[in-house]
Amino acid sequence: MNPTMIRIVRQDADGRKSIISFDGGNRYAGHAMYGAVQQMQEAVGNIRRDGGKILAAYEYAGGIRHAIKPETRQEARDRENWGTCKHIAEEAEAYANGHMHKCPECGELINLEDHDGDQYKCPGCGAIHDVADLEQQGIWDYMDDVLDIEYRVGGRMELRSVQVMVAYGGPNIYIDTGARAVQLFWWGDRADYPLSESVCGLIDGWAEQSIGCR
Repeated sequence: MNPTMIRIVRQDADGRKSIISFDGGNRYAGHAMYGAVQQMQEAVGNIRRDGGKILAAYEYAGGIRHAIKPETRQEARDRENWGTCKHIAEEAEAYANGHMHKCPECGELINLEDHDGDQYKCPGCGAIHDVADLEQQGIWDYMDDVLDIEYRVGGRMELRSVQVMVAYGGPNIYIDTGARAVQLFWWGDRADYPLSESVCGLIDGWAEQSIGCR
């Protein structure tokens, strides 16, 4: 069995069932599997558009069969975009809750939320530090690295919310304290992930001080 093969069990609109295999060929395994996934995603979209459905899907790697979730290219993009928003939201939460620290040797940022113990080995430079010697990072440090900020101010110069750009070009990603969410836009794609009220409040507090709002 080729280690870069994907098989799906399909059922057409008339009830007929069949098995389709997608073989990445004899190229480097990683590229081959990518090619097989691309073929599967296109086929899944075509089958669903024709009124059929996917009953099961399997990936064969190293002689072992794994069940996988069949998805179209759009579904794969949606999942990836949602995961990107989730990662950014969790990072902002870590800054707001005091879990982010900086290595004094190389400047590597470290999330200590799930760390137990008094010492930590930096994944960047390999240096071992006492946790107490790491530089704690807060939301003000996070805001130092943002790309752009849109301030939404009321008629009495009160800050209502901000839209903070944290990534640009492919895709554009924002933290919107009014929507309390991380929002992603990329051509026709859109994704979002919720942010806590406490994180949005800290960002709004930073914004109020930065422009002198009431």
